[in-house]
Amino acid sequence: MWAEIYDEDSARRIEGQKMQTIKAETFELRLVVWETRDVPLVDGDNVDIWVRVTYDPTGRPEDEVEKRTDVHNNSKTGWG
Repeated sequence: MWAEIYDEDSARRIEGQKMQTIKAETFELRLVVWETRDVPLVDGDNVDIWVRVTYDPTGRPEDEVEKRTDVHNNSKTGWG
């Protein structure tokens, strides 16, 4: 599925499209990390792998959201 969401200014720049008034809605954004590759083995022969994501929904730093994934413990190959 692809979703394109335009704010009012960018919608005006898109030729042939009319901006419709819509009510404010709340959405949940989910991100799935299927696999990591070539993570350096920082503990010598293994590494604990996790991914951190920072999302800025409004463009204001005070609204920034940061989330971490679960940890893939003791990867010996750098793949998770």
